Amino acid sequence: MEDTAGKDAAGAASGASSRVLPFAVTLLLAALLPLFLRTAWLCDDALVTLRTVENFLDGEGLRWNPAERVQAYAHPLWLFFLSAWIWWSEEHFFTPMLVSVGVSLLAAVVLVRRVAAGAGAAVLAVVALAGSKAFVDYSTSGLENPFTHLLLAAYLVALNAAAPQPAPRLGLCGGLLVLNRLDLFLLVAPSFVLHAAAAGGRGARRQLAAGVIPVAAWGLFALVYYGFPLPNAAYATLGAGLSSAQRIAQGTDYLQSALRLDPLTPALIAAAVLVGLGRRSPCDLAVCAGALLYLGYVWLAGGDALAGRFLSAPFLAAVAVLVRREHAAPLQAIAVVAVLALSLASPLSPLRLDPAYGTAPAKGAPARCYKSWSIVRDERCFSFQQASLMHSVPRQELPSRHGSVASITQSGNVVFVPDSLALGFYGLGEGRERHVIDARGVTDPLLARQPADPAGWPADPLRRTLPAGYLETLAGEQVLVENPTTAACYRDLRQITRGELFSAARWAAIWRLTRRVSCPRN
Repeated sequence: MEDTAGKDAAGAASGASSRVLPFAVTLLLAALLPLFLRTAWLCDDALVTLRTVENFLDGEGLRWNPAERVQAYAHPLWLFFLSAWIWWSEEHFFTPMLVSVGVSLLAAVVLVRRVAAGAGAAVLAVVALAGSKAFVDYSTSGLENPFTHLLLAAYLVALNAAAPQPAPRLGLCGGLLVLNRLDLFLLVAPSFVLHAAAAGGRGARRQLAAGVIPVAAWGLFALVYYGFPLPNAAYATLGAGLSSAQRIAQGTDYLQSALRLDPLTPALIAAAVLVGLGRRSPCDLAVCAGALLYLGYVWLAGGDALAGRFLSAPFLAAVAVLVRREHAAPLQAIAVVAVLALSLASPLSPLRLDPAYGTAPAKGAPARCYKSWSIVRDERCFSFQQASLMHSVPRQELPSRHGSVASITQSGNVVFVPDSLALGFYGLGEGRERHVIDARGVTDPLLARQPADPAGWPADPLRRTLPAGYLETLAGEQVLVENPTTAACYRDLRQITRGELFSAARWAAIWRLTRRVSCPRN
């Protein structure tokens, strides 16, 4: 009788717990919405994309400057997705932020509902996402990260459902993820290869075709339209002439900045690797291997100027590994408390920051913004007062932000912006009437293939100096570049970016420049 009563009481408690936890998960997911809205912003790189979107929607083509076919963006799928929403809303500033919020929330729902093994694991997932500065910052920055998060979550769902016979949708999700940003193929390559091998024969071919076709189609389009299969920024990075030691030093600084600004994100990535090794699950190990492979590439490539940008995707993969299996309630409670404590220990935690991001709106300048010894900086802190959902300035005032007006060089309607972190603010604010190029070479095909100024390292390692006569060349019809080697290279680039798409002269120039990354000076 007592045993029966005890069992009934235990069953009642278990039933109550099974009802309370899903309700708690729903409340936590709902709490992500105000968190995303409060932190929504646009970084300068996003404004570079938005100028291209505007030119595209106005019939000028997929171009930064209407006069040239140059791919100044690195996320084609995100660009087309944003273009559709901006075409519908007819508004360029708040639309990207609100779309990013919606996509990020959907990514969290997919992870929690389709990847997490139970309600307790789901609570851990939501708390981890909300506490990660990298995830929250770049879920609403106007960059491709929100779409990356959603596609990666969908890929992980397909990965869990694919064994032992992978379906083509796994390949499709992986292909779309790579189309959203090319270097993400490293993140999914180990798990993709693992399950393609498990499929064997026809199944592997179907999966491979589903992944390769969208990427190959875009590569072919980029080659025909732009003359080059990779974004212009890739050639700017490859042609800078930085040594391996310099890149590794900057990559190390980039990863170290995460430990200082956002300790929760690298800690959970490391925890996922340890959990994956402990489980010895091929699927978990492949996901962890992809995250480490991607982070290794980021390290060797020299990181990025935007602190945390390239950590959000491997972080999401790590959270998926941690919550893919349910654990005992006490252990999961300890994990949730540990995640909260580690996040709140950082003064820059999304769970601690006020809506003004610790800045002084009346003064208009950040009160405290992290900047490392090299290029790494807390970009949301620098840009939040100028371009965010909470604070915004009129479009005509955008060029004056970050000091870009005071430092530009101009010839006619051609403007050179030496401050690489003010390019988007200036270009979007001035409109397409001005031909705007930048010191990093992101928007200009010749500067992308010039060696970087050695004096720019480490503060601005990709900074180029203008070749003599180049601004005058862009402002007119004649090639006035003084250096003969540079002038010859520019003639080929001009033919590629301004000539008729299918002319023999253009394709001959494409062939000549595909054999070299840079245009060295004499």
